[in-house]
Amino acid sequence: MVIGVVVAVVVVLVGVLVVGRRRTTEASSVHSYRQTLSTLEQLQGRPRNHSQAAGVGNRPLRPRPARRSLTVMDHGPRRLGAPVLAVAIVAVVVGVLLYVGAKPHHATPPASASHTTDTTTTRTTQQTTTTTSQPARYTAVSSTTSSATYAPATTSYTLTVGASSGNCWMDVTSASGTTVLAQSLTAGTTHPLTLSGKATILIGAPTVAVLEIDNVPAVLPAGAGAPFTVTIIPGG
Repeated sequence: MVIGVVVAVVVVLVGVLVVGRRRTTEASSVHSYRQTLSTLEQLQGRPRNHSQAAGVGNRPLRPRPARRSLTVMDHGPRRLGAPVLAVAIVAVVVGVLLYVGAKPHHATPPASASHTTDTTTTRTTQQTTTTTSQPARYTAVSSTTSSATYAPATTSYTLTVGASSGNCWMDVTSASGTTVLAQSLTAGTTHPLTLSGKATILIGAPTVAVLEIDNVPAVLPAGAGAPFTVTIIPGG
């Protein structure tokens, strides 16, 4: 588009130069014609014979047509249309250039960048879903009548112990061998513990015991006898 505008400006300027040169040529032609006519008038003004010198017939001299033609050529109509048109075109072209230069250009991001962003968002969503997804309940990966093992996905977790309809003794030992809880919980009470890694829970009354891992119930196997030992091994 810019190249087309530049070409238009060049054409207009060439037209203006041609018109100016044409007027200069016409003015030069008129000047030459006037010089020639003046020379002819000087030659015609000299008497050719005695009768002409005496003014035979005393007839008045007729106006010379050449002088009239010269006057018409000298005061001919001025060609103002072409220069005015050229100036108008140049003004329009300049206005278009200014408009194009001032018009803001909005860059469009490449399709590859948008695709990359969408892919990254999708992967992040999938990872979040995988990380935060939890089962409706935990069941033992292995069990006997006196013990059961559970394997949550996360290394750090919240273990909640409690009693439902009766008192229940609870003894919780962390991975380092430290006893973090050793007491009898009354019916309807719970006690949350923040743990990391392996943990062992000794349950005095498994029929009324409440056990949750990150607020998800851990179901004790049927026929669990007292005392009952629960082992939590994250990722096991």
